[in-house]
Amino acid sequence: LGGIAGFAGGLLDSIVTRAVESLSAIPTLVLVLVVGALVPHPTTATLLWTIALTRWTDLARLVRAEVLLTLGTDYVAAARALGASPSRVLGRHVLPNAIGPAIVAATFGIASVVLVEAAVDFLRVGSPDTMASWGEALGEARANAGAWWLMVFPGAALLVTLIALTLVGEAARDALDPKLRGVGEELTEGMRG
Repeated sequence: LGGIAGFAGGLLDSIVTRAVESLSAIPTLVLVLVVGALVPHPTTATLLWTIALTRWTDLARLVRAEVLLTLGTDYVAAARALGASPSRVLGRHVLPNAIGPAIVAATFGIASVVLVEAAVDFLRVGSPDTMASWGEALGEARANAGAWWLMVFPGAALLVTLIALTLVGEAARDALDPKLRGVGEELTEGMRG
């Protein structure tokens, strides 16, 4: 949606941008708490759809910005001057350059979703599923102050997962950024010589 809005411009871009800004103003945790209170039988799917309702806006804003940045490049101007159709310019030149940053942002977004889910289960307002959750285990530590392992092991597992997801995002950024790819090749050549 962000890519189409950035490419089309005009009224469509304004409408999508205002919708994205409006949804970005809603805090994810507050919306999850409200939906959890309003839905009679919340499930994990309800929780994930509620998180997705506010989190997609970050990705749409990023893709729109990347599309606008790519539209200003010389190769897009050359493709248009050679008579390429708008759909060809979008599919061949613009979207391939916007997809890398979107993948990286989605990877970092997964870590954010894991953290929100753990926070909701810690507060005991999540779904009443019988599935185990790190947030629920951390919440159990409040009732059992002497059971240190209820805080240490789930907290460590959550921390390791978040660090691993962040490292995957960093690796994806390094692999998908053409500017960094050239630097890595220069370093490799320098070490050989």
